[in-house]
Amino acid sequence: MFDPTAGLWPASFQGVPFRVESDSIEDGRRLVVHEFPNRDDPFVEDLGRKAGSFSITAYVVGEGWTGEAAALKALALSRGAGALVLPMDGPQIVRLQEIKRSFAKDKLGFVAFDLSFVREGATSALASVLSLAQLLFDAA
Repeated sequence: MFDPTAGLWPASFQGVPFRVESDSIEDGRRLVVHEFPNRDDPFVEDLGRKAGSFSITAYVVGEGWTGEAAALKALALSRGAGALVLPMDGPQIVRLQEIKRSFAKDKLGFVAFDLSFVREGATSALASVLSLAQLLFDAA
């Protein structure tokens, strides 16, 4: 028999579990299209991969919901990158950018969150060749 949940990962961020109502991922390439007068063909400049972002509607429900909601909310104040596990994608390293909590008194035992993440990239700022050359010139 077909089980649509087979093979899905349990969702979490930095080890804090939650359930996923929906998620959307935005990724791709950073392209600049140059168009010139009297030319029919554009020049497309590839600037590399986009940062990649994740928008998730998550929730906690059931026994222990208050502790799970507090733990998830506390992650908004923590620094650094962490492991995000989404049901369809598995683990990836991201930074939590924004969190919104929704709670209603007529839905006790249920807390919803809108979470925004960005894919972790380089561990330090990148310098251009010209800025490095200027630093060498200044040092000499």
